[in-house]
Amino acid sequence: MAKVAVIAGATGIVGSLIIEQLIKNTSKADWSKIIAISRRKPELEKEDARFVHLPIDLTSSEEEIAKKVRLALIYEILSDAISLNTIAMY
Repeated sequence: MAKVAVIAGATGIVGSLIIEQLIKNTSKADWSKIIAISRRKPELEKEDARFVHLPIDLTSSEEEIAKKVRLALIYEILSDAISLNTIAMY
């Protein structure tokens, strides 16, 4: 079963290196999604369909963080459903 990587502090030294390594050295069979959490979207050397950025400031209140995570998860679920629907139509 494929795993989901969640990297907090994705624009920091460690976070950005982890993302680059996951993109370069793993496949969708290993990690189905790579979710980055940071205020700004990290600059990637190579684009990857598995990559998702959640623009969240981790210094915000717990309620604000939870709200943004819930909205992002709903968006991802709907995006996946639309993609599957589009594929099924062809």
